[in-house]
Amino acid sequence: MLCLCALAVPFAVVAQEQAVPPAEEELFFADSNSEAVVPSDGELTAFGFSDLIRMVVVLVAVVGAIYGAVALIKRFNRGAVEESSAIRVLASKTIAGGKSVHAVQVGQKVYLLGAGDATIGLIAEVSDRESVDELQLAHSAAEAPAGASQGGFGAKLAAVFGGSAGDGSGGLEFLQRQRERLRGLR
Repeated sequence: MLCLCALAVPFAVVAQEQAVPPAEEELFFADSNSEAVVPSDGELTAFGFSDLIRMVVVLVAVVGAIYGAVALIKRFNRGAVEESSAIRVLASKTIAGGKSVHAVQVGQKVYLLGAGDATIGLIAEVSDRESVDELQLAHSAAEAPAGASQGGFGAKLAAVFGGSAGDGSGGLEFLQRQRERLRGLR
């Protein structure tokens, strides 16, 4: 608190100095065609102690803002981890305040892990084959690209034009129908 008071004093002094307008005789204006001229009293103060304090405070604020932004980015980017074929995270659920539960497959076994801010612990090994299959199915469905469950682009294109997609069955019939339709437009 004492440090904050010490930093606030120069700002108060600067505010008082700026509140009192100087007399017109004390104002100094340089000629546009001359070099910098020093006032008659010989003292030119362009950068004072209060300016130095203000600069340090702003620098500390900027560095603090950058540090805070980097900390937030690190905190929210925890999920961006490369997948390995031997170890896969099948499911994750955040419980509260940095604590989460993860279902992790290592080889053919699935483990339920609890993760806190600084620790990771084994909760249980999932031995029920039905639960393991359900976790793997949910993980595979989440990994599937959009549209793959609907047959992809070919199936969507065929649905728009009224044909069938897939192995090519019905493709000739589709082309014949389109040809007849185009002839009818003439």
